[in-house]
Amino acid sequence: MGSSNDGATWDNFSQISTTGTHYAHPSIYEENGVIHCYMQKGNGLIGYRSSPVAGFPSWSNEIDVFDSVTHGWHHMREFDIFKHSDGNYYLLAVTGDGVSEDQQVRGLWCSTLTSDWNTDGTPIAVDPLFDCDNELWVRYIVEITRLQADGRLLLYFGATRTYDNTQAIGVYEVASLTTTGMTGQWITNNHTFGLSASGWDNTWIHRMSAIRFNGQWIAAYDANKDNEWKIGFATR
Repeated sequence: MGSSNDGATWDNFSQISTTGTHYAHPSIYEENGVIHCYMQKGNGLIGYRSSPVAGFPSWSNEIDVFDSVTHGWHHMREFDIFKHSDGNYYLLAVTGDGVSEDQQVRGLWCSTLTSDWNTDGTPIAVDPLFDCDNELWVRYIVEITRLQADGRLLLYFGATRTYDNTQAIGVYEVASLTTTGMTGQWITNNHTFGLSASGWDNTWIHRMSAIRFNGQWIAAYDANKDNEWKIGFATR
């Protein structure tokens, strides 16, 4: 973790993961006076630590709160946990179909922000909520990131396009998400946040997070050029 006053200059870096496994995709939330941090561990596990706002950053011991293998979710790495407009909490994740990786979206729901998704989470549906086999322009998806704004629920995916095998960010707008299913469609059948024509981010981008600040949207995203990963900002 690190801290910043402006979102651009960072300091006070410290490690909060506690074991020697592979970590990725941290997600952090404030709820009822507590900071909650979820993190992907290896292939299929979600770890968790918490800290009271008043005592931040005094972290609890790390525990595993979800094991996707027990739910039959193949190759789960990317996930997002959030509170929906219906008052319930949802865990959405990119998974494989058992043959190909990064093909599907599956989900759980819970009435509270739980620290035990293994037992408290209920599957939204038996079948995948979303399957790339049913899409025309995208072959694989990774890095699910959610944006809720102006009554809309948008899911940002790093999407590998079928027609040129490059990866940009596509946006799927959810029309309905309930405890029993999800419907929606891509905003465009191509990509919404594309590769630059030149510069440091013209090879591969696959994760973006955006917020509304001072009258405009600010997006932070990762990009790869010549096997070097960097973080950039974009505004709209």
